[in-house]
Amino acid sequence: MNETTEASISVEKKHLEALLFVAKEPLTLKDIKHRLSNDDSLSEDIILRWLFELKIDYENRGFRIRQIAGGFEMVSAPECHDVIEKIIPKQYEKLSTAQNEILGIIAYNQGIKKGKIAKIRGVKNCDEALQRLVEKGLVTENENESGKTYCTTDKFLTYLGINDLKELPPLPSAEEVDTEISEKEEDEQTT
Repeated sequence: MNETTEASISVEKKHLEALLFVAKEPLTLKDIKHRLSNDDSLSEDIILRWLFELKIDYENRGFRIRQIAGGFEMVSAPECHDVIEKIIPKQYEKLSTAQNEILGIIAYNQGIKKGKIAKIRGVKNCDEALQRLVEKGLVTENENESGKTYCTTDKFLTYLGINDLKELPPLPSAEEVDTEISEKEEDEQTT
């Protein structure tokens, strides 16, 4: 590889780094490729290699490159969060118990109807908490022939810090839940 090509790659890698630094949401490979190159000369494999190199470069620094919600973003290192929160308030406000419960139900039951959410929660109405989740962009409302259904969004993935719903922990079996409830009841009786 000649010096001109190496210098060009270095500049494009710097441009990638700058894109990640200023992006307000994760960038997909397609987004990155489109922003870095007007033609097809830049392959997604090269972009992935640069992302991997940047990830390694940042391992012991105040920033990280992470893959999340189908894209890539630059984030502060977890060990720096306490210092950063002194200047920048937390990105997300805390969710209520009802919102957390509904979000969990939707996450594991994509395309679920409001009535089924309420039934699983054991309540008559979940409208307000559900509407707040839609307003926050964590849940989306879809209209189809069977009525309104609810699904999580990419913002939800970002909120949880995961790249895909497949990364959600598995739900416990009914037997595990019964055992946990029994153990809790026994603990309460002995105290």
